[in-house]
Amino acid sequence: QLTVCGIYSDITNGGKTAKAVFTDTGTEPVWSLVCADLAGKDRLPDKIAEYAAHFSYAKVSSIDEYMAQTFGGTLRSVQAASRIAGIVSAVIVLLVTLLFVKLLAAKDRYSIAVLRAVGFTGSDIQRQYAWRAFLILAVGIFLGTILAGTVGEKLSAAAVSSLGAATFRFTINPLSTYLFSPLILVCSGLLATVWGTAHAGDVKLCQSIKE
Repeated sequence: QLTVCGIYSDITNGGKTAKAVFTDTGTEPVWSLVCADLAGKDRLPDKIAEYAAHFSYAKVSSIDEYMAQTFGGTLRSVQAASRIAGIVSAVIVLLVTLLFVKLLAAKDRYSIAVLRAVGFTGSDIQRQYAWRAFLILAVGIFLGTILAGTVGEKLSAAAVSSLGAATFRFTINPLSTYLFSPLILVCSGLLATVWGTAHAGDVKLCQSIKE
């Protein structure tokens, strides 16, 4: 009879695993894993070929290949989810900004009428709203990027740890994280602003000022 006195996280074996501290000589082992650490990474392909030729009964692979075989499906799912999340974020920014700008333009009818009366064109009014939206979007995206890299990583780690991963860290792509994603969100917000204020200058001056 055996007593389980502890378990540890193992994402490759359904989440949790226990190991025996004694050697079982009654049965043959199902399989064994031997790890080798090389002094130089440039020697890796030659050593893999050498070990594969010398140990024909064994499967020899690099740690990158092992990770791809073990976590390939999970990594592809995470990448697909990240792309979908980016598209959904851009659409949400577009819709929310469009709604907010339309409500703001409706509220500012009197101010817009005054601006038109003193000589401002519809394009001038659009640029004013665009600058205001750009400043708000820039601050929001900056704070969101910081929170995603700090609090977001901790929340993700807490969720993934329930599946058996002891630690979890984001691998940040600088171009995607700090350039492409913010640029897409800013463009989405500016597009919504231009779209929402396309007819903001089309007001009847006398009626609007009277109201």
